[in-house]
Amino acid sequence: MGFHFVFMWIFFGNGVLYVLYTIFSGEWRYLLPDRKSFKEAFLVVLHDLHIIKTAPPQTKYNAAQRIAYTGIIIMGFGSLLTGLAIYKPIQLSWLCTACGGYEAARIEHFVLTVVYTLFFVIHVVQVILAGWNNFRAMVAGFEIVDEPKISPEKKSNG
Repeated sequence: MGFHFVFMWIFFGNGVLYVLYTIFSGEWRYLLPDRKSFKEAFLVVLHDLHIIKTAPPQTKYNAAQRIAYTGIIIMGFGSLLTGLAIYKPIQLSWLCTACGGYEAARIEHFVLTVVYTLFFVIHVVQVILAGWNNFRAMVAGFEIVDEPKISPEKKSNG
């Protein structure tokens, strides 16, 4: 239980910082799904599976990313609520009842954990498929462009 609570606080703090950054930086404008997002997300999946060749519309984030990144925030809130309902079912009986009872809250908490794991695995695979430069850009916060090397002969003719 001790490890569970340590990681819970780490994930909770990370989630709060992520949400605050998203709000204050204005990134939320790029992350919120719109009416077309679910149709476009289906096209993204088909493109990623190489079923269709045409790439779907892409802005800063594609539709699948917008849905996933918004969904992960909602799931984090759900994990917090179901975790509290499991941890203090008597003191927070109203929350436990809202989750459908103690057993339902446990199942919901477990299902959310499985979906987090799937999100993580898919996210890592997508980053690997996007290439090393994309990974470096995610870490650095900007795209790193390798400039072509100029041979000594071209420098002198220059």
